[in-house]
Amino acid sequence: MKFKNSILFVLIVGLSVIFLGCSKKEDKTSDIKKFNNSQVVWHNFNEGIELAKKEKKPILIDFSADWCKYCHLLDSETFSDSKIAKLLNEKFICIKIKTDKPNSQIIKYKKYPPIKPEEFFGMTGAKGLPFLLFMDENAEIITQWPGFIEAKQFAPILSYIDKRCYAKNIKYSDYLENKVDGCN
Repeated sequence: MKFKNSILFVLIVGLSVIFLGCSKKEDKTSDIKKFNNSQVVWHNFNEGIELAKKEKKPILIDFSADWCKYCHLLDSETFSDSKIAKLLNEKFICIKIKTDKPNSQIIKYKKYPPIKPEEFFGMTGAKGLPFLLFMDENAEIITQWPGFIEAKQFAPILSYIDKRCYAKNIKYSDYLENKVDGCN
């Protein structure tokens, strides 16, 4: 009888641990906060899109994954640069999307049905990580940047987009060489 009670007790405790572990609700914003190695304020997609409309700011979407070495370098080197972080926080709405966390957020983009992060990533035409996507305040795609980028290369891109030079049909190369008026 003691043996049966012991087995029953172990079985109940074991099942309780399993069920309690499985029923834990996932914090949908925790992944975003984990990547905040700098002072950059990151938002989830839906919140960021609404905020961009309200504040009339362009959007930077950073697609990343835990396994991606260059995604971590982008966080630790580029986004941690104080000048970049300041520019991003003041002039942009920044969104972090983890492509390896399919249940981290449900994306509601325009009139499409709700989709998972990796599905939205595929819609952009991206081929690898890290991947940066720039949108205007109405969530229209401006441009994209595949791969890692250093802070010193990233700052002029942010400035070009912040000044809306793309909307004036000014080529980025002309902007860099100061060949244009009204955008510098």
